[in-house]
Amino acid sequence: MKPVPRIRAASRPTRVAYLIEDGPDSHGWLDSIFAACFSRYGGRQSLVVPVADGAIPERYKDWLRLLDPDVAFVLTYDNSGITPHLTGLLADTMILHRDRRRDVPEDHPRVDLGATALTALSWLPFLKVSSGAFRGAPEFILDSYPVWRGHGLVTDNFGVLS
Repeated sequence: MKPVPRIRAASRPTRVAYLIEDGPDSHGWLDSIFAACFSRYGGRQSLVVPVADGAIPERYKDWLRLLDPDVAFVLTYDNSGITPHLTGLLADTMILHRDRRRDVPEDHPRVDLGATALTALSWLPFLKVSSGAFRGAPEFILDSYPVWRGHGLVTDNFGVLS
């Protein structure tokens, strides 16, 4: 007799790094960063990295390697200059840019993951289990994720069919 398969799954926290350069709108960006960090596991899987003169301090390079973030937000005035250093440091990290200009401060900075959130495709084997509460096979595989802007809540990953 074959034993009944039992599967346990837990989602791993999304690790996010924020690279920010000082400027006239830095306080607003930091407020948005800290709010986003707090909304994801109380900020325990987040790292805020100061960038000065287009360079990442050595101590923070070590912390970036240790954290190995899933997503890195680059919030500098020269994103294209720092990206090659970041891709050499972090191999498989999704790098997102927010353009900043010193002469035009951002009034309402946002650093949410939104539509770029990580997918839940790792749940597909779990859904194919033919025992327990998941006796029926899944009828649909979702292919896009909704984005709600302006409400401040974290986007869910239930998805929609486009």
